[in-house]
Amino acid sequence: MLYLPTEILECIASWLDTQRDINSLVQTSRRFLALTQFLYRRNAEESGGSALGWAAAHQMEQTARKAIEAGARSGEALWICARFGDEYMARYLVGVEGMELNFKDDEIGATPLLMAASCGNEYLVRLLLETGNVEVDARDHGDRTPLLSAAHAGHASIVKLLLDTGKTEINLGGECSSKPLQWAIMEGHGSVVKALLDSGKVELDLKDDLGRTPLSRAAYWGHESVVKVLLDWGEVDINSRDEFGVTPLLRAAKWGHAAILQLLLKSGKAKVDAKANDGHTALSLAAEGGHEAIVRLLLDWGDISVNATDYKFGRTALAWAAIQGFDNIVGLLLQSGQADINARAYDGSTPLLLASRLGHLKVVELLLNTDYVDTDARANDGSTPLSLAAEGGHDAVMKLILNLGRVDLLAGESRLQSPSSPLSPLMSHDYDLITKRWSHIPNPF
Repeated sequence: MLYLPTEILECIASWLDTQRDINSLVQTSRRFLALTQFLYRRNAEESGGSALGWAAAHQMEQTARKAIEAGARSGEALWICARFGDEYMARYLVGVEGMELNFKDDEIGATPLLMAASCGNEYLVRLLLETGNVEVDARDHGDRTPLLSAAHAGHASIVKLLLDTGKTEINLGGECSSKPLQWAIMEGHGSVVKALLDSGKVELDLKDDLGRTPLSRAAYWGHESVVKVLLDWGEVDINSRDEFGVTPLLRAAKWGHAAILQLLLKSGKAKVDAKANDGHTALSLAAEGGHEAIVRLLLDWGDISVNATDYKFGRTALAWAAIQGFDNIVGLLLQSGQADINARAYDGSTPLLLASRLGHLKVVELLLNTDYVDTDARANDGSTPLSLAAEGGHDAVMKLILNLGRVDLLAGESRLQSPSSPLSPLMSHDYDLITKRWSHIPNPF
């Protein structure tokens, strides 16, 4: 058998059931190496040229050439080159006549062009586009195109290459109906955003399903470079409102993006006192979120309504800061000289009442150190700062208020006997302090 002609050996090999059996035969003797090309042809016919894909994955050029000579044209090899950046092998494969340039893998359905665009393989993208035979907008199983993938990954040079073909639809949607521009904004790729804008084909104020424009989304994600690109473009609606009435400025204030807020303010077009649908302003959102840098910027900017209230609770920025216990924000607002320290919300609560109820000692101290705070302010339910501190078990706050010596404990007999009287809850917390400081007060119990 070792001396049989190659034609006879191939005839014998054709009766073997699997490629594995043929390969085993080839391995038994050097004489059977003549069957190698037969094995490659069998692989190309039955397995779509998987040997070519293996050769590409392992950078085996000679194996790839043998598979090609045997008729393998599977684009899987090209897909693998795109994924792992093998430019030398890719150049060889692209030049093979009949190569499957628009092959799609089973797992994600990506073509070699889409994979190269996603992985940032600019050389292969250029190589594929130059053939003129690739589907520029081919989608994978996730509805992503090469342009969308390149924009998402931040490959600006590849985005430009794809746009220059004139064959890609720039507003094709992908997952969640997103566009290349929206993906680039979300990831903070300013250079990609600029490339898309330069094409002149993007809708600059296109809104998503929540009514957010590209500028609003950039402000939300905190991407300063993207915001700068959009503002420099000059045609963006800087005061666009989403479904919740939130503008880019409000969004930047809420999430504490000081650099972006400064860019918006310096544009000279942003409405500083714009209110969301719930009545919140940039100042109240920043105060509630504890964003000191934002509060400073807004106060320094001037021409702002420091005592604007929201629609649901009627609270000012000072009240929101007091609730959260942000003594640094409370201090800034008080130093501005504009904050109404006794402003009442819809329930009659003042900043001091709110801070006392929640036990924010430093905030209470800041408020008490002013000359105009009403230490006997009563909410609509009759509660006072002292009674709220006592009811909440905030002994330190309670002592602070009492030591100030400005609390009116004898505002009338009915008040003393009332369940909301400051003395009622206090007796269970620090009776010794009360009797020591106000020993002349008869025990109403």
